[in-house]
Amino acid sequence: MELKAKNEQVTNDELLKEVEELRFQLNEANDTINAIRTGQVDALIVKDDSGLQVFTLKSADQTYRLFIEKMKEGALTINENGVIIYSNTRFADMVGVPLSRVIGSSFFYYVPDHLHKECLQIISKGWASENKGETCLFNFQNNKELSPFLLSLSPLDLEE
Repeated sequence: MELKAKNEQVTNDELLKEVEELRFQLNEANDTINAIRTGQVDALIVKDDSGLQVFTLKSADQTYRLFIEKMKEGALTINENGVIIYSNTRFADMVGVPLSRVIGSSFFYYVPDHLHKECLQIISKGWASENKGETCLFNFQNNKELSPFLLSLSPLDLEE
């Protein structure tokens, strides 16, 4: 979508049309992100200047997803900044937050302030090698009641 130069007059109808197109694109992007977060898609097709490109989601293996989803334990994948990039439903239930809100949030949102430093140390060691440690996390469904958690961490090499 092109924007007109400052000296060109833009009509109200043209602006409304641009806003409507941007809303459509935003809704489409939100639908795509939601489908990725909930595991409804295994690949994306993106159109750019060179044509269509297919991007497969390496973590989208159906058997793996089913196995992790059926576990009685909570399971997460976090990035270096502590952002949750995958969660099974069990973890979402344990912290009392809908799965759609867990994915994309910071793991430290669920950790009380006074335990952040200790939890960060456990996770930092987990980036180097397998590590375990105990902490408490909030359960937002029960008035932020604290529940004990055993964290078991394994670094994953996801290439990118």
